[in-house]
Amino acid sequence: MVTVYADESKHTGTPRWNDPKFTDNEGIGGVNSEQVQGPRSATELGVGDYTAVYEASDRAGNTARCEFTVVVKQITCQSVYPRPYTSLICPSGKIYGSSCFFSCANGTELTGPGEIKCEKFENGQTSLAYGLWSFGTTQPFCELTDTCQKPDPPENGALACDTWAGGKYCIVQCREGFVIEDNTFESLLTCSDHSGTFSGIGEDQIIPSCTVESSNPFFDYKIEEFYYFDGNCITSTKEIQEHFIEVLLAVLGNVCSANVCDVESVEVICPDSDEARRRRSSDSATVIVCDLAVSLRQNSQSNVETAFDIKTKLFEGSPNKGLNISSGSLIFEGRTVSNPELSCPLGSYKDNFTLTCVECRRGTFHRPENNRCEICPRGMFQPLPGQTKCDYCPLNKTTERMGAVHFDECIDACPLGYVSANGAPPCSPCDTGNFASTFGSVDCSVCPGPKTTKPGEIAISADDCYDFDLHFPSDSVQSADATTKQEVIVGTNIYLRFWLKCSTCHNIFKIYGENDETIAFLGHANNTVELKWKGCVFMEHLESSEFTKQWQNLVLEVNEDALTLILNAHPIISGLNCSTSHVAATNLTLQVGGDGFSGRLTSFNVWDYKPISGDNRNCFSENEGNIFSWKQFADAEGHFAVTNSQCDDYDNCQSEPCLNGGSCYDRINLFTCACIRGFDGVTCEQNIDDCDMNSCQNEATCVDGIDTYTCSCGVHYTGDFCEILVVNGSWSAWGDWGECSVTCGSGQRSRYRQCDNPVPANGGFDCVGENKEVGPCALPDDCINECNEDPEDPENGALNCSWTSKETKECFPFCQEGFAFDSDEFIDHIECGPNTGFTWNIRNEDNPKAQIPSCTEAKLAEDNIMVYAGEYEIVNGDPSSAGSSSLRHAVKLKVENLVEELECVASGTCNFKGLEVVSETDTASIRKRSLTGIMFVLRLSCSPNAEFRECYDILEQAYYTLQNYVNQTLFTVNVNGVTLDIVHNGTFVDGEVNCSPGTVQIDYFCVPCGSGNYPEGFFCERCPRGTYQDEIGKLDCKPCPDSWTTAGMQTRHVSLCNVPLEKTTYRGKPLIYILIISASVASFSVVVLIGVWCYCKLGKCNKYDGKRPNKVGDYPRSNGHPPVIGNIKYAWGERHHGHKNADVNGPKNDYVERLNVKVLKKTADVKNEFPPPYSK
Repeated sequence: MVTVYADESKHTGTPRWNDPKFTDNEGIGGVNSEQVQGPRSATELGVGDYTAVYEASDRAGNTARCEFTVVVKQITCQSVYPRPYTSLICPSGKIYGSSCFFSCANGTELTGPGEIKCEKFENGQTSLAYGLWSFGTTQPFCELTDTCQKPDPPENGALACDTWAGGKYCIVQCREGFVIEDNTFESLLTCSDHSGTFSGIGEDQIIPSCTVESSNPFFDYKIEEFYYFDGNCITSTKEIQEHFIEVLLAVLGNVCSANVCDVESVEVICPDSDEARRRRSSDSATVIVCDLAVSLRQNSQSNVETAFDIKTKLFEGSPNKGLNISSGSLIFEGRTVSNPELSCPLGSYKDNFTLTCVECRRGTFHRPENNRCEICPRGMFQPLPGQTKCDYCPLNKTTERMGAVHFDECIDACPLGYVSANGAPPCSPCDTGNFASTFGSVDCSVCPGPKTTKPGEIAISADDCYDFDLHFPSDSVQSADATTKQEVIVGTNIYLRFWLKCSTCHNIFKIYGENDETIAFLGHANNTVELKWKGCVFMEHLESSEFTKQWQNLVLEVNEDALTLILNAHPIISGLNCSTSHVAATNLTLQVGGDGFSGRLTSFNVWDYKPISGDNRNCFSENEGNIFSWKQFADAEGHFAVTNSQCDDYDNCQSEPCLNGGSCYDRINLFTCACIRGFDGVTCEQNIDDCDMNSCQNEATCVDGIDTYTCSCGVHYTGDFCEILVVNGSWSAWGDWGECSVTCGSGQRSRYRQCDNPVPANGGFDCVGENKEVGPCALPDDCINECNEDPEDPENGALNCSWTSKETKECFPFCQEGFAFDSDEFIDHIECGPNTGFTWNIRNEDNPKAQIPSCTEAKLAEDNIMVYAGEYEIVNGDPSSAGSSSLRHAVKLKVENLVEELECVASGTCNFKGLEVVSETDTASIRKRSLTGIMFVLRLSCSPNAEFRECYDILEQAYYTLQNYVNQTLFTVNVNGVTLDIVHNGTFVDGEVNCSPGTVQIDYFCVPCGSGNYPEGFFCERCPRGTYQDEIGKLDCKPCPDSWTTAGMQTRHVSLCNVPLEKTTYRGKPLIYILIISASVASFSVVVLIGVWCYCKLGKCNKYDGKRPNKVGDYPRSNGHPPVIGNIKYAWGERHHGHKNADVNGPKNDYVERLNVKVLKKTADVKNEFPPPYSK
């Protein structure tokens, strides 16, 4: 993560970084990289977090991706709030470089500077920057200098004030016909010298206005009369209502007018109704109810008296005996009259204490539902009294005060996102986590739930609030933790819930008291969860991948009896609560993240009860913790970032939506697919048409593939693009007949022809027919047959010859006990018969005497060496989190410790010769190269004392012990959460033999070269023509006497130097020709010698590659060797290619071949002693 702070007085910063470097792990070079997403280095960026993405590709088309976060952080100071009598304006907020200004109310004086500035301070050890106000420890404030200042008198009223012991008092009075607008207001105001302000009025010391009384109140009465009616009540209801009104108007005169007292005001309740039975016990009573509204012009208290006089008149009036109903008679039984209820016209409210109507004054409006006049809010005005609403100022305008009475009071308002004490400039932006959605705001609204806003950002609505994470990077800088404090009492019940996703989770959270005593702790390391609670310690196994692959929901629930830790609704730790004590009221600190934690945390809340939540699986909830809430971390400072939340409570890749091998990446509420080459589309569903721009030639057909295309050629063309003409082959003429297959009698002869007229080329057809023709041949019948005479027995050995058919004889050579053949030339399939022309098949120009190798005495080797290799694979974890060098070092220590435990090493019967540990790279596909594991190669040596098999048995036992270590998983290595173990079929064994000069290795012992041979590299080679050797164990051959040579190779006595040398002459050629030819030969020899010297300097010389030139048969053979002697290479290289649970007698698998070629050869590049001389 790249982090930079915003510049002074700005909301922007300029992060800089070096572009990541990509390397080709095969060392081919030519890697191309570019930035494909996100801001560029040295670009000015606004406060926030950004993602920079780089992509690279090599010549083989392999791709790599590097992605990291760039954060621009805003340095801010703590919020400051105005003290009493103090006004505070911060035009630029509280960012680094901003200023705030203080001013005082009348009668007060400012203590401290009138301007303060947010300054930057840095922690030298952690390079953490933070903001502090320039005022130091004491914030400026205003003090009263003139106490008990007399308030201004109310509008349409007066104020009478006087002094009293220790202060002043005032009495509020209104003009005649006016009353105090607020009917709860106490007219007696008092002020003590200690307080300095009058009680009963607000901080602004403004007295409510006096307003005029309404001139036209209404009084409501309810009259209930009870009658006995002997007619049909239901059908006579209308007639009863009309007659009742006529009589009532006659009784009241002008008090009740016809337009107020009408039929609609009268209700008739018949005796058989439920309402009648509820009102009167007699079921036969008819009830007449009348609601009257009487209007009285209000001019004095006499109106109230008149209202009660009307009640008396209504109650004491004569019974309505004149209610004559055509369908029956009404007999009066009784009457009730309610007290007068005051009703006021719109624009005024009723004062129930004085029974008067009070008209709403200018600057206010009448709200009937709560019977009061309310003051016009800022941004509105009302120039007339008695109104039911206020008028709005134009857009972007407000009023300096509430209760404005004129349009001219509308002035410029604070813009959206800003506030001031009166809603007008000068204004301050809302603090982080708040917003202002209206012009002229005096207060900021708090973001809902746990949401916050970006530091320094002007938030104008709840849409600017966002859920946030704390992002702790995994870089070299020691991470600072995020903390918050609360003064609380923690009981025995605790409910804690949060979400996290981390690659290193050693310290997830900790709660501790003011004395640093641990209340709670949670961490995860080495695949183990550790939970502490007031002295209780709980441990449980949990794979690290649970926290790295996706977001996890953790809940800790503690009550008096039990404790439970829940992961994604599944308990992982359950136990008894070993502590029932309470933590006293103290300053508790909650610490999240920090050193040992890299990843993201969000929605961390702590309650002292279990909250009711509809779904604990949601990342965020409106229900905030009452002990610690997540919003407390919104302003946290440290080596972490407060970023837009990436919390994802659903794995959108669960359904495997990406097709055709695409990789799915889970995002918030969506997923993205990274397609392999050749595919495109949202889900990689589209195979890109690679034939769109193809290069096929000669009317070939393009066939689309995956990230490629092929050209389907016609019959006459070939090549990748059908650019090559196909040439079919044709025979040349037959050659001459060869020699007859026999030396006597009837036989066969052959002749040949070549398919070169023309030679088939570019995939053309070969010639039709055979290139060989066989015909009969006949020679004289006087035949020579060698089969009756066996070849000469080898020195210190013999031949076992027998007839396998009438005419064919086979021989098998063998050596005496304690002797072995010094070469494998001419010891397999020695035959004589018709198939060989009745001559021994080992007789040829180089071997005219049909000799076989000598049997020489077997010698103890100077050293037997076992080479044991093992391949590790990564079982768990991300290797990048541990590092290749750390993994190799851990493997080296593990192998060294196990080798030291071997019995032969401990006893000294074998020696630990060396150990190499290298990283292995999978090269199976040129399009996919990555670190796949670790390979080690160790060497154990043993020097035999008496027995040939002595060291073989010792080293073989060491091999079996190492294989048991493999099967018991003792080779397992753990480094920083990364687990390695030997792969299945992942070990290999090979052997080496060191022989004294003049001897060569045969199996696990040595033999000297017999007569006719000399040691060359790892073999006994035959003495060439013109030389001989009549002794055993010599390093070279002896030259024949001058002018003599030998008939063949492997000459064993000087007497066989019996072939005279022919003198080469250049008849007819001048001397200059001879000199030129001699010089050419000499020059060629020099070139050859230089080439051989360079070849050897490159380490290619004298290294046995496991292949013997001119080899007649497979090697080794059991015949001719001592029965106690085996083949160490065969035994270890073929049988003991060990692996987990391997059958040591099982067949060799191709894995050993791949392992030896790929890894041991790679090791040889590191150290010249590898590979061993006879590695495969």
